[in-house]
Amino acid sequence: MALELKQTRKVPILNTGNPRRVQVNQRRQIPGQGHGHYWAGLKRGLSWVGTISLGMVFFALLSLILFAGYRVVIGGTIFSLNTVEIQGNFRLSKQEIIKQAGVALGQNSLEMDLEEIKERLLANPWVKEVSVKRVLPGAFSVVLTEKQPVFLLNEKETLFYADDKGIRIAPVQADGFVTLPHLLIERVDQRTLDKLPGVIKELSDSGLFKISEASWIKFGAIEGLEIYFSQMNLRIHLDNDGLTEQLDKIDQIWADLSRRKELGAVRRIQAIGGNVWVDFGRNI
Repeated sequence: MALELKQTRKVPILNTGNPRRVQVNQRRQIPGQGHGHYWAGLKRGLSWVGTISLGMVFFALLSLILFAGYRVVIGGTIFSLNTVEIQGNFRLSKQEIIKQAGVALGQNSLEMDLEEIKERLLANPWVKEVSVKRVLPGAFSVVLTEKQPVFLLNEKETLFYADDKGIRIAPVQADGFVTLPHLLIERVDQRTLDKLPGVIKELSDSGLFKISEASWIKFGAIEGLEIYFSQMNLRIHLDNDGLTEQLDKIDQIWADLSRRKELGAVRRIQAIGGNVWVDFGRNI
């Protein structure tokens, strides 16, 4: 029996390792699904619009309520001005200050412009400093400092009150007239005039004279300071320099004359430098 040999061919097998299995998901398009996404987005947009609209309506209502409350407060009587408190006034009356401030009882205190009221008060020539404030609900406070008149000053045929620097305050009126010494300024520069308040204070502190009782005071750069007391018919002449030393010596002489009962006969006391001269009347 004959054997038939068959030749077989070997086919090599390529070793590719562990191949990665890739799965591709392919979603099947469902009819009408695209329109669903559109409507969902539209609903979300309308929801945001609705939320914003509600917020705007809420704030509008809140604003109306607040405005209505404000009008009730402003138009009501809770903050109506019923009391005006004034401190520091001596020459100006309460009625004058209220009129100058431009306020009136019954007006709403919240509507008053404090800065404007302060400016109106400072426009008064007698007011030196002022502070104003509300005292809720219905009071108003004014605290002021008035200028103090020390002299009478004649300028261009008009008589003024003047302060201790010789600066005029206001014209003299018959109502409330105050007797003060007349100030006569002769050839005085500003530097010399600035010394006047200190000179007047030192004279007052010395206790020798009451400046308010003087008839007139003459102040000059060369002439110095001259004071005349009409009741005693006495003139006192002081140098501009060394005032303290001069007053000390006059004080000693004044005490000696008073002890000797010769003070009433004195008509003039003049101090220049470190020397003091005394002039007597004819009966001495």
